[in-house]
Amino acid sequence: MNQTDPYAPPRSDVTPLTPPLPSGGMSSRIPRTGAWFSIALLIITIPYYLASFVPGIFPVAVVMALALITLLLSLSAFYLFVRFIEFRYAVANLWPLFYVISAVTVVLSIVGIPILIDDSSEPSIYTWISVLGLPVFGIPYAMFGYRIKGIQGATSLTTTLGWLQLVSGILTASIVLVLLALPLTFVNLWISAVVLFAGAREIDAARA
Repeated sequence: MNQTDPYAPPRSDVTPLTPPLPSGGMSSRIPRTGAWFSIALLIITIPYYLASFVPGIFPVAVVMALALITLLLSLSAFYLFVRFIEFRYAVANLWPLFYVISAVTVVLSIVGIPILIDDSSEPSIYTWISVLGLPVFGIPYAMFGYRIKGIQGATSLTTTLGWLQLVSGILTASIVLVLLALPLTFVNLWISAVVLFAGAREIDAARA
């Protein structure tokens, strides 16, 4: 309540929690494209996971195409998400984690292709490499989520996304609980799309 005007709206003199949009430097096309990539990745992840759990369900060419498309979409969506977050909240410490996570993602994706097209029930060297690579991916991903959730002035959805990424990274790094992280993948991708679409609308509104 305003002491000079008791009828003034409450908290009318309080600075908004979410910082204002930085001026210049980004087109709304970047977060919007990232959002569409996230949705596309969410959709294609379904047959990709199906190929992982039911070997031989798809022809080899389809499996390889799924692996390649999933890899390209995941790297592109992740890159655009980091660019938007860096711009929106002036965060400068995400890129080292981005490079580590992306490099591990590429390696695990390449290693995973022989596993996807192998009908044998016996674990191969690629299987063991993939399993040992889970903590290498999960730990930096959890650190990434920790930094996202700690951004000052971030929207509640962005903070929620950071928590989900943190939990997903921990579950993945544990190896034994990695299956629990799979449902979180779909939630993470959906929330990422919502956050990026909202960012695109915010940029458009600021420049209207």
